[in-house]
Amino acid sequence: MLPPITVASPPPVVVRVISYGPGLMTLLVTFLVGAATALVVQLVIQFWVVPKVETRKRREDRWERNVQELGDLLTTRLDKRANEAKVEQGKFRDVRELENESGPDQRTRITRAREQQAWTAQQAMWAFSDLLRTRIDWLIGRIIRSIRPPPDEIVKFDSLARHYQTQAILVGVPRPQDDDRTESAFENGWAKERDARMALIKQVEVLADLPHPPRASWLARRPRRKKLKGPAKSGAASR
Repeated sequence: MLPPITVASPPPVVVRVISYGPGLMTLLVTFLVGAATALVVQLVIQFWVVPKVETRKRREDRWERNVQELGDLLTTRLDKRANEAKVEQGKFRDVRELENESGPDQRTRITRAREQQAWTAQQAMWAFSDLLRTRIDWLIGRIIRSIRPPPDEIVKFDSLARHYQTQAILVGVPRPQDDDRTESAFENGWAKERDARMALIKQVEVLADLPHPPRASWLARRPRRKKLKGPAKSGAASR
C-alpha cells in the first residue's frame, strides 16, 4: 500500500514595489523649463533692464552736470559781467554829469571821453546779456525740460529763472546815451537784478543738494480723467 501523498503549499512570495520618483522624461522637461526660464530672465535683464538703467543713469548725470555748471556760471562769470556792466554804466553816467557841469573849454574833451565811455559801457552790457541769452538760458531750459511733469522744485526754479531774466533785461538799455533813469532808479534796478540772481542761485543749490533729480509725485503723473458730457437738453435737441 502506498503511503499518503502530502502536498505542501509553497511559501508566500512578498513583492516590494520601490518608487524612484518622477520618470526621466519628467525630470528632463522640468530641467528644460527651468533653463528656458532662466534664459528668458537673463535676456530681459540684458536687453531691457540694463539699457534702461544705464539710460536713466546717463540722464541723471547730465542733469546734475547742467545744474552744477549753471551754479558755477551764476556765481562766477555772470556775477563778474553784471558787476562790470553796472560799473561801466555808472562811469558813463558820471562823465555825462561832469560834461553838463563843465565849462566851454573843457566840454570838447569831456564829450570825447563820454563817447568812449559809452562804447565801453555798451560792450560790457553786451557781454553780460550774451552770456545770459546763450549758455545760461540753454542750461535753464535743459534743467526744466528734462523732467516731465515738473515737480515742485522745478516749478519754483522755473519761476525764479523767469523773474531773474526779466530783471536782467530791465537793467540794460539799447545805448547808454538813451539811459534817462534817475540815480535812484539806476541803483534800484541793479539791486533787483542782484536779489533775483541770489534767489535763483539759492534754488540751484537746492537742486544740486538733492540725492537724485527731483521726480514728479504719483498723483501728478496720473492722467486726468475726462469729464463726461451730460445728455443734451431737450430744447437743444429739438433745435
